[in-house]
Amino acid sequence: MKLQKPSMIRELTQISDTEEIIEILQIARREEKEIERLHIKGCFLMEVDASGNRLQNVIFENVRFSECNFYKSTFIDVIFVNCDLSNCDFKEGYFNRCEFINDKALGARFGRSIFKDVLIKESNFEFTDLSETNLSVVELVASNFKNASLSGCKLKNLLCNQVDFVQTNFFKTPLKGIDFTNSLITGIIVSDTGMELRGAKVDLYQAAELAKLFGVIIK
Repeated sequence: MKLQKPSMIRELTQISDTEEIIEILQIARREEKEIERLHIKGCFLMEVDASGNRLQNVIFENVRFSECNFYKSTFIDVIFVNCDLSNCDFKEGYFNRCEFINDKALGARFGRSIFKDVLIKESNFEFTDLSETNLSVVELVASNFKNASLSGCKLKNLLCNQVDFVQTNFFKTPLKGIDFTNSLITGIIVSDTGMELRGAKVDLYQAAELAKLFGVIIK
């Protein structure tokens, strides 16, 4: 299934003032208003509570988020480019037609979220928590998911291209149909039975590495 890109309108209001965007986020949360048609650029947002907000047709460019709270927020047609989302809370969020391009999200929390038509490209999601997340028509390209948690996830039409999954947690996440042949999967975490790996696509070298998880040595 082909990934749907964000449907962005041409005319976006550009904002580069940190205090202004903080006010917009807080008013939207308080009055339950939608945030839309903005190009937010070069801001530093620290410990902002934007939980429950709804954003549509928004671009975040060169924005640093520090300990911000977007719990149960909705993102539709939203692009994050060159942003730092590290240690922010996006749990139980909804992401539809979104892109993360050249972003850093170390330790960010996306657990129990819904990702639909989402592209993550050239980004660092190391130690990110995506546990119990539903990923449908999602592309991961040239990105780092080392030590991330994708346990208990539901995956549908997930495309992985040059992704670092070293020591990533896939416990109780069925990987049937996922092609890992051009990605790194050394030391991934699965159950003792390895049931998660049933139907996954790997090359011979990766198969030998996976066998070591179960004490099998291939000569």
